[in-house]
Parts: sequence; C-alpha cells; structure tokens
Amino acid sequence: MAKDQDIQATLTEMLLEAKKYFSLQKKYLRYTAAEQFTLVISKIAIILVLAIVGFVAFVFLGLAFVYWLGATIGNLALGFLLYALLLLILLIVFYCNRRKWIILPLAKLMMQTFIPQKEEDVHDGE
Repeated sequence: MAKDQDIQATLTEMLLEAKKYFSLQKKYLRYTAAEQFTLVISKIAIILVLAIVGFVAFVFLGLAFVYWLGATIGNLALGFLLYALLLLILLIVFYCNRRKWIILPLAKLMMQTFIPQKEEDVHDGE
C-alpha cells in the first residue's frame, strides 16, 4: 500500500516537473521568437534608413552630374538626356542581376537570422 502511494507521489511529482518543463520551453520559444523578430525589424530599419539617405544623395549627385555634363557639352537638355540613358542602362543591368544582387543575399540573411548554425555545423566544413 505504501509502495503504491510512493509510486503515485513520484508520478505526480514527475507530471508537475514535466508541466513546469513544458511551460519553460514555451517561454523560451517566445523569447527566441521575439529576439529573431527584433533582429529582422532592426535590419529592415537600418536598410530602410540607408536606402533613403542613399536615394537622396543619389538624386543630388545625379543633378550635379547633369549640370556638369550639360555645361561640358554646352547643352543642358542633352545632359539630362544622356543621364536618363545612363540610368536606363543601369536599371537594365540591375534587373538582369536582381537574383544575384538582391534575392540570394536577402535569402541568406533570413536563413542566418532564423536558422542559426550550430557550433558542430561550422566546424564540419573545415
């Protein structure tokens, strides 16, 4: 009889520990998800700020280049036309290389953020 009570007490204690363990695992999962989400949001914010500042700088540098080119050629309208052609060529080159320059690096960034490599995976390649 006492043995049954000991087994029952042990099982009850084991169930309580398992419940506590799963509760802690759930909290850990939430914290990990929050950390990953924060990393992604911060990277997006940094990229967004750099893109906006870069775009503004690009516009002003483009205008300066057009005015210099127009003054060199002697025709401001032709300077704008040549700059527009240059931008179209750059746009075509960018579009042709979008997978290599944008898609693959972004996919790699997301994989590194959401699926961190374990220590033994890093040393296997050596």
